[in-house]
Amino acid sequence: MKKTQENLIRIKDIIIELEKQTEHLKEQSEKANVFLQLSHRLKNLEVNIYIRDIKRIDEELKLIQREIENFAEDMGGKKKKKKMKSNLSLT
Repeated sequence: MKKTQENLIRIKDIIIELEKQTEHLKEQSEKANVFLQLSHRLKNLEVNIYIRDIKRIDEELKLIQREIENFAEDMGGKKKKKKMKSNLSLT
């Protein structure tokens, strides 16, 4: 009978220890879930930043291309005017 009581006490101790471990594991699980959610949110924010940067750079590129085209047109027009003036001078 005494051994049975000792065994019961040991079993109760084991149950108490397992419950403590279960609580600790639940806390770790909750922290891991929060980490995963924050990590996912961070990735989404980083992707959004990259997309915004790409759009901004694309707009700058288009602006520079327009400026180059305008400059080229302006230079082309000046060359034509010079050519016309030189042709008029020759006649």
